[in-house]
Amino acid sequence: MVNSVRKFLLLILIAGALYWAYGRYGLNPAILGTIQCPTTIAWYQVPTSQVTPAPPFDSVVAMDGDKWRLEIIYRDGKMGMAVFDGQQFGGYFPSRDAGKLDPITPIRALYAALPKAHYDGSYSLAGHPCWRFSGNLNGWTGTVWIDKQTHFPLRVYGTGTDGKILDERYVVLPIDIPGNADRLFDTRSRAFLFRTYFPAARNTALGSEYTNETAD
Repeated sequence: MVNSVRKFLLLILIAGALYWAYGRYGLNPAILGTIQCPTTIAWYQVPTSQVTPAPPFDSVVAMDGDKWRLEIIYRDGKMGMAVFDGQQFGGYFPSRDAGKLDPITPIRALYAALPKAHYDGSYSLAGHPCWRFSGNLNGWTGTVWIDKQTHFPLRVYGTGTDGKILDERYVVLPIDIPGNADRLFDTRSRAFLFRTYFPAARNTALGSEYTNETAD
């Protein structure tokens, strides 16, 4: 009899905790462990002109664990590239500057902020079902849409403490990273590998679909 009462009280406590979590986080999938930063993925990133001053370039990134490759295209058509093979840097930038271009740390910081953000529910953006979060996102107050299929952001929109507007658009790219790892993370090479992705991916990211969402 005593054990039955204890079990009943335990169930009440668990139910109460779940109800509190639902009220506070809306069953936040980041807290439930559904969303984690992909370890192997490639993406095109467009910082829009709403940021002041506007970033002078768009970028393509391939990451595999702590390895990464970053290729950028400037507004005047010039290109740049930095690579990190897990131990050393390469590319067209001095190593002291290439390290500052690390594209992985900001992405991981965004995922680390999700458990404390408010889960708004399920929304579709640009035809992709997404988890939407809002709140403090790594120093920015705004909203992020995470693609349910790729578990990668489609868009991050917000305002910084200095009043600047952030509007980052992402397009996941079909790059075979494991099959091309030797080329992608070769710090001695100066070849540009992502040149063909820039025009189409940029047009996709700047399309009106990236600003029109629908509740699922």
